[in-house]
Amino acid sequence: MTREDFERRITDLLPDVSDQAMKNWLEYAENLDRDGTETESEIFDRSYVELALIKRHQSVETAAALFNYGEKFVFNYFELRGAAELLKEGWPLERISDHAVENGCDPTLEAMEESHAALEEFQSGKWDTRENKRKFSSDLSQGIRQFYALEQGLGGQDGTFSEWIRAAYEINEDFDQSFAEIVSGLCGAFHDADAQYGRDISRQLYNTLAVVLPTEIRSAAQYLSLGGSLDHVPALALVGFLMEPQNHDSMLRAVKHMNDGGDAASAYYAAEGEVFKDHSPQCQQTM
Repeated sequence: MTREDFERRITDLLPDVSDQAMKNWLEYAENLDRDGTETESEIFDRSYVELALIKRHQSVETAAALFNYGEKFVFNYFELRGAAELLKEGWPLERISDHAVENGCDPTLEAMEESHAALEEFQSGKWDTRENKRKFSSDLSQGIRQFYALEQGLGGQDGTFSEWIRAAYEINEDFDQSFAEIVSGLCGAFHDADAQYGRDISRQLYNTLAVVLPTEIRSAAQYLSLGGSLDHVPALALVGFLMEPQNHDSMLRAVKHMNDGGDAASAYYAAEGEVFKDHSPQCQQTM
């Protein structure tokens, strides 16, 4: 994973992550990468997996204590499981770090095998899928509250939040992302549309579910704000037009094209001001 991914994942995994500890962990990985010992991405993957396993088997407090001790001393990722066991036995962190320097903190064979299997699962993507499924129940409860609050804020049609919950699930049936991320992305798109293009437009899109992806919601709101028809929105989404952000003039050309009876499949060319062939009549237009 990247440095940014590591920071985000650790912050999500552990409470009260120390800024100084994070800085030292990043420098630790950077130095080993520079020396040619191991790549940054591999160190980040392995460190995250070890801390997640410690959180699972010992406690979140133990994992956080080991990470935040990075303010003074960064444990090698392969010593974290052993250090966690010593911490569980009552050793103070200072003594554990001294022990690691002098003798190492080797984990048990069983822990090593588990770490190896967990790393493979993580790097294959199966780890995230499993975690996203595991968190679904709690994410669902939070998602219902978020969509209900959005509905109240927009003055949306009563009960439409349940349709958005279903849409959010269908968008991510394979659980590539957490349900919470999907819901936050959708709610964020509506808040952006509301702020930029007004309550009537954001409410229309909310009530009709004409589009159900964040990028499409923002683009559809822009399209409607320039005089486009809501009836055109599903067709434009179907051909992928709303997945590409357009500037004001480009979107205005697309609106004119559609309002003049143009084909959604040609909207992109119209937006670019290019010569294109309409699909229905035998005609050629230049925008």
